[in-house]
Amino acid sequence: MSEWWGRVLLVAGAVVALTAFVDLYAGFRSRRPTWSVWRLGLGCSLVLLTVGLGGALVTVDTEEPPEQLGIAVVVDGVKAIPERGFDLGLFVAANVTVTSCETPVTVRLTLEPSAEFWTDHRKELRDGGRVDFGIPDDDVDIEQVLVGQEPGVPLPRAGTSVVDQREVTGETEIVDGVTKVSVDVPDWGRTFDPVTVVFEAEWAETRSRLGGCYVSLPALTGLPTVVTASRMSGVAWSDPDEAEQDPEDDSVLFRVTSTNPERYAVYDPELEVTRGATTVDVGDYAIDASRSSPAPTTTIQGTPAWTCRSAISTLGFLASGPNGPVPDYAFNQSGAGAFSGSRMDAVTGQPSCGSLLALEDAHYGTKRDLGLIIVGALFSVGVELLMSAFRRRDRPAATSQD
Repeated sequence: MSEWWGRVLLVAGAVVALTAFVDLYAGFRSRRPTWSVWRLGLGCSLVLLTVGLGGALVTVDTEEPPEQLGIAVVVDGVKAIPERGFDLGLFVAANVTVTSCETPVTVRLTLEPSAEFWTDHRKELRDGGRVDFGIPDDDVDIEQVLVGQEPGVPLPRAGTSVVDQREVTGETEIVDGVTKVSVDVPDWGRTFDPVTVVFEAEWAETRSRLGGCYVSLPALTGLPTVVTASRMSGVAWSDPDEAEQDPEDDSVLFRVTSTNPERYAVYDPELEVTRGATTVDVGDYAIDASRSSPAPTTTIQGTPAWTCRSAISTLGFLASGPNGPVPDYAFNQSGAGAFSGSRMDAVTGQPSCGSLLALEDAHYGTKRDLGLIIVGALFSVGVELLMSAFRRRDRPAATSQD
């Protein structure tokens, strides 16, 4: 039940009650059988108010899943290798903590490069490297930037000792509505350190008067990460004609888009994050799986989680004749291209670790049931007052004075 309808009921009940009591106070009397006006007004008020209150108690706001924007992670100066399917081998974990639906959520965003990444790029990053995180929100509060292994991350490194995290300084700026955090990691090609950014974001929105909210979780993999990385790098445009292929760059294949904000960019596999996991600590809340889009798909160390994987494994030209081999993305000499059928099948069922997560208060059922019991009791009183108001009764005749 919407706010305005509840207010209409409250105002209507108040007007009826006020009218009845004013009428009673004015001393309206009749010597013939009459009805109790004040009981009529009070009964109407209770019935209307309890109907409005009951509707407010049981109503839960619904929300359509918004467009999924992606979190971008870009390692400066590294190039994707065709033999790896243009997959850099980056793993991104987002640990989200919800303490209250009225306060910002806390996010620990961790980059954990894979062994394939270090095999291909450890030499060029031996003395250090820079990584840029792009958060598709211009109103976040960056709390910490950490380098080193974090105990309890979704993908701990087996066989290695846990290194205490050390805090470093990150450069933060807003680029095209994206919060960009740049981190310089010394001796990165020797230490293989994960990099973590801790921030708070207003991603929770109230959905019930008895406690509960929707939490919007951005995607960690797939094309949304390319859009955010392009915005962060200044190569996303509001005009689609500006997002044209660079004839000197064979890695640019097709355009990627977002609708809010409206942006167009050329696809670059070096900007796509291909592996991710989101875990969420909901505290005293419970996950409403029926209203989440989607609900968590697994658990990691006992915590509800989503895992995701995305990559274009093979690229190539269209075969010269029928029945030829088909790569994941095939293009012709003029640059036009198309996805393969198998790749389309994979994309349609491919998770991105993004979600519109529905939470409800752990005591929601108890609060609702107790509230409805009270509402029912008041409703019964209101009905009884209405019924008694229409019972005709004779007023006592005036006695004469001798």
